[in-house]
Amino acid sequence: MEKKLFVAGIIVAMISFGVFKTHARPDQRYDAGNQTTRDLLLKNRRAGYKIFRNFCKSCHYRENEQAPFLHTESKTMRGWNTVFHKKHPKCAQQGLWNKLSSDDLLNLNDYLYYNALDAYDPNDPWDNDGIWFYN
Repeated sequence: MEKKLFVAGIIVAMISFGVFKTHARPDQRYDAGNQTTRDLLLKNRRAGYKIFRNFCKSCHYRENEQAPFLHTESKTMRGWNTVFHKKHPKCAQQGLWNKLSSDDLLNLNDYLYYNALDAYDPNDPWDNDGIWFYN
């Protein structure tokens, strides 16, 4: 009995000191466009990052008055899914998204969803999964 209490005490202490830290980052994303759940794979997020950097940021930068500035934290996870499902931004309505394949749009949505405003705490030292994006 004392051994069980000792082990339980150690587990409680480990939890309180953050040894069993859980991450807020999602592992999957529901895609309303094709009614499926997508695994947020690293290779897809990397591809999405490259599309965001090369395609989206060519217009959505700070000094451009024609398009609003965007960064990954501009919207919540739900917000990014809505943007890609309803295609309501001007760039989508003007046909600029037609230059991207459906896989490119899915990867871009994966990247933005994974790095959205409510996806993680940037001050959390345990959550450094996205650090390679900024190197």
